[in-house]
Amino acid sequence: MFKHSDLASLQSALTDLTPQSFNVLLNIFCRNMGFDGAVIYLNLGNPEKLPFFAGVYKGKPVREVSQKFPYLTPKLIKFHEVQQEVLEFEREELPEEINKFLGKYNINKIFSIPIVTPKRNYGILAAATESKRRLTSEESENLKTHVLMFSVLIDIYHTKWVFDVVRNNIREHVIIQDLDHRILEANKAAALSLGIENPDELKGKYCYELWHKRKDPCPFCPLEVTRKTLEPAENEVMTPDGRWFLIRSDPILSETGDLVGFVELTLEITEKKKAEREARRFQEIVKHLFEQPLVGVTLSDYDGNIIDANETRARMLGYTREELLKMNWKDYTHPDHIPELLEKLKALKDKKIENFIADVRCLSKDGKVVWQRLFVMPLEFENENLLITMIMDISEDVALKEELQKLLKERTAILDAIPQKIYRITRNGVATPVSSKSEKPERLINLIGGTEKTALDFIKTTLSTGKHQQIIYNRNYGIEDRYFSSTLSKLDEESAILVENDITEIKRQQIEALKQRNHLKRLTEGIIKTLSHIIELKEPYTAGHQSRVAEIAYLVGKEMGFDEERLTIIRYAGLLHDIGKLIIPIEVLNKPARLTESEFNLVKQHPTFSYEILKDIEFEGPVAEIAFQHHERINGSGYPRGLKNDEILLEARIIACADVYEAMTSHRPYRPALSPKEALKELKEKAGILYDPEVVRIMEKLYLEGKLPKAGSEIK
Repeated sequence: MFKHSDLASLQSALTDLTPQSFNVLLNIFCRNMGFDGAVIYLNLGNPEKLPFFAGVYKGKPVREVSQKFPYLTPKLIKFHEVQQEVLEFEREELPEEINKFLGKYNINKIFSIPIVTPKRNYGILAAATESKRRLTSEESENLKTHVLMFSVLIDIYHTKWVFDVVRNNIREHVIIQDLDHRILEANKAAALSLGIENPDELKGKYCYELWHKRKDPCPFCPLEVTRKTLEPAENEVMTPDGRWFLIRSDPILSETGDLVGFVELTLEITEKKKAEREARRFQEIVKHLFEQPLVGVTLSDYDGNIIDANETRARMLGYTREELLKMNWKDYTHPDHIPELLEKLKALKDKKIENFIADVRCLSKDGKVVWQRLFVMPLEFENENLLITMIMDISEDVALKEELQKLLKERTAILDAIPQKIYRITRNGVATPVSSKSEKPERLINLIGGTEKTALDFIKTTLSTGKHQQIIYNRNYGIEDRYFSSTLSKLDEESAILVENDITEIKRQQIEALKQRNHLKRLTEGIIKTLSHIIELKEPYTAGHQSRVAEIAYLVGKEMGFDEERLTIIRYAGLLHDIGKLIIPIEVLNKPARLTESEFNLVKQHPTFSYEILKDIEFEGPVAEIAFQHHERINGSGYPRGLKNDEILLEARIIACADVYEAMTSHRPYRPALSPKEALKELKEKAGILYDPEVVRIMEKLYLEGKLPKAGSEIK
């Protein structure tokens, strides 16, 4: 069928099938068959309108030739009957318009044959000659043989195109592995998760080496479960870089049922795991809040019924906890305050306010009137709308100052798969659906929105550069907008393919997960600030001390280049470093005279008490250890453990300097305050002995720049 001289051109064309390769094959076909030109039209789903695919005339490629000949329609040539009948047409027999068109090329005869196999219709091949010769029976059979070859090559081209589209555009990681976990094939998403652009670079490597930095398979790998059970398996796995993935394994079985490999489908779920961790932390905080003995806590519904309460709250009113759980808050609240509280609760329920503080008179079980301060906020958790109230007896104490933030509803979900729609887009913006899931737009602009110029620019750039383009857009469906992340890829010189991925649910999930994470973080900060104020209520002359120490430590850490997470930890430690003083009797803390040795030794235990209170709370960093170390000194003279130099955390060394500076610049019953300059002088004299010299240097720099907060003695 082919001449020896055609073999080199044929081999080159078959190495990488493209529309240009088919032009080479058509030239060989024309030379062998004695035709002057030939055109292929492909069947892409609409057999009544077959788009141009490739064509040559007298050895040169031709631009798109529209299928305008009624004599080439599928019905006439019995396309649907899957026959390989060759139809011949002479120019003089054709309508005048077609006659003139063919006359420009001096074409006098056309031969048309469908490109079909018993299983599939691929399109039509039309060949032309300047002569009016008829085909011999041998030439007709030879033509059919050529057409059969074209059907095979077009099938290979179509299969390769579909594989490349899916390989480059699916969102999940798809990896095919052999029994030793060696990667045989991977898609672009898997490669990009490793910072690699070309997925072929993963072939031949082991998945556990690339993602998990191991020398052998992971013991928790679902592929190993599939190896034992020959059934699909899945597991949530964290990689050494802190990312979480949901990995699903499916077996690849031979015809005899033997396991020959695995298909791994992986979805990143890092944000979902972070949100779950924040939820656990919130539950821990609420648990510790109920168990601590200093503040009364109640959980109630909007009708006022007490759902839960701690022993401290019951003790404040002289009831047992069991008695309190059968009551409504109106039962023990003075009648004068009930209308005001009901009005505020209505505003809270209507979301006009986030929370409120109220000073009210309560009636204890023995009839005694006690003043109490209530801090009330909504608790929206697990689809229940509740109220959480923290209560302090303020008959002899100062009022709470800080408000807590409201709690948002928790919700986390991850979409397992994204349905894809595929369209063929021509150079002039006409959109044709290819897949069954696709919609039926007329033009690209109907899919991606924007202006006609923007849509045409996308196509022009894709066709001229050959590079994939990512397009993000939304589309209105009447009752809702849906969001899409799509890829526009070059198909041939005149058209591109748009693969459309619906990311609406993922976008919503990510926004909700981020909102939830930020909300739980705000709730954590609110509770920490409340605990800080409780410390100040017990030691009135240190009011503001915790917050100023936290602010100074935050500024020093920022100057030293701490990231936001580390700055948050040092600020939490600054607010909570003296929480252990809550265990020390108030008469010792507020004693105006010099402490006895036993009293001072008790006070020196407050870092240990702070550590015991904080150690079980799941902070992002070592808040409890920082509080434990804030009275340690560089030369080992501090307490409670006598740590030295780098044995002391940098954050604890910062808190130590901020604590001493703030204490020296604040009034105390037993001594006047020093000025900031005098306090810094004291720190500098002991730098390298008691205090970290770099921290002292930065504090002096901040003071000279006017960035240190006002000293306690400077606040009116």
